[in-house]
Amino acid sequence: PPSPPSHSTQYVPHPNEPFYTPEPDIIHELVGHLPLLMNETFADCVRHVGRASLLAPECDMWHLTKVYWYTVEFGVMHSKSVDRPLAYGAGVLSSIAELDNLAGALDNGVTFLPLNPYEPLPKISYNDGVQKFYVSVQSLRDMERKLHTFADFCENLYGQGVSLKTWRHLQSLKNPPGEVARRA
Repeated sequence: PPSPPSHSTQYVPHPNEPFYTPEPDIIHELVGHLPLLMNETFADCVRHVGRASLLAPECDMWHLTKVYWYTVEFGVMHSKSVDRPLAYGAGVLSSIAELDNLAGALDNGVTFLPLNPYEPLPKISYNDGVQKFYVSVQSLRDMERKLHTFADFCENLYGQGVSLKTWRHLQSLKNPPGEVARRA
């Protein structure tokens, strides 16, 4: 069956700030999201994050927002065949400032973290103009596998009435520091 219609923003960046807007605009939707949502693997990733959030308790919603932020919006890929990070997140693809930041990441002091949706993620930074952190994957298939496993885990966890926050705390009691995260 056909998917229901999706909503989109309908404005363009202000001429005084053409390179940055704190909120998504039509350029972000058309250049950033639309092409990737046409890719079935990427669309599955978005569905997995949404699925993880369906039964989530309020205390986990901000973490799931960060998972979405650092993958769908500001995700990057470190491919074995290319010696520089590649943008796939809509917030990077639709922003000249973000693309410049990513291209000069080593000089800009940008930190890259591997995707581990079970671990706490860095503070979201969107008022500073560009990201200080990017979460990277090896490929879209790598991201899809990790998010699919994570969504299954969340459904099971939430079905038992346990939050990620509580699960992490219980794991920290069982394991020494640095060994807490489930390795996906």
